[in-house]
Amino acid sequence: MTRERLVSQGILRSVVEPVTDQAFERLLSRENILVAHVAMSDKVSAVYMRSDPYALVLVNRMHTIGHQRFSLAHELCHHHFHRDLNTWICTVELPSHDQREREANEFAAAFLLPAEGVGELFPRLMGELRDVSRAVLELCTYYRASWQSTVYRLFDLRLISAHERNELLELSVTFLAREVNADTELFAPGQQVKLPAEFTQVAQELLQRRVISERKFESIMDDLNALARCGEESPEVLRTGQQPGRRERKHHISRDQGM
Repeated sequence: MTRERLVSQGILRSVVEPVTDQAFERLLSRENILVAHVAMSDKVSAVYMRSDPYALVLVNRMHTIGHQRFSLAHELCHHHFHRDLNTWICTVELPSHDQREREANEFAAAFLLPAEGVGELFPRLMGELRDVSRAVLELCTYYRASWQSTVYRLFDLRLISAHERNELLELSVTFLAREVNADTELFAPGQQVKLPAEFTQVAQELLQRRVISERKFESIMDDLNALARCGEESPEVLRTGQQPGRRERKHHISRDQGM
């Protein structure tokens, strides 16, 4: 599962361009991955469940859009490379001490933030803005990645120092975005309940096979009922992550502070 392969399949136009939400949907549809956006504990990013010919992924809709996108890419790695997994709960811990979780985090970071593209764009943004925090904001907005995953990716690519990484992780990205009149949609929770049309049948099969508990099944069905009560005629069909807010400290970091 490489960006080159996605280009050859027509899902991406180039190996360095952002993965749009539409591209995500096409890819996950090809992989027979059904995604349900439901409310879960803040400590859980997503849950992966395999039920051939489908896989079912529960994404925490209480997390930000950027966080949810990272979670989807993370679960895509489990689906494609960790074939021994049937049920797996992915927490918000980053970095993780579990080998498969580390692999999935690395895959998601490379999938959403390609090294070649980031390595070209970030220095250019730094030259234009002369402000690390604003350059990171522009980068994660362009690639629709979460603030936290973008900061870690830049550090792993040696484009920022450890000091800059730590300073950036302390920022309130929402405050920063508002301060520079940037769109905050990426850094806000995606509160809408989204369930695929095939979801109920697959969930029932998982319950019968004891892959999920009756309590989890009822919780997910409650979300489906809540969606119906909100006036939706039918669940939104999707075949298809920002971290909790940081304390508001500094909101801009100049390069000389981070070196």
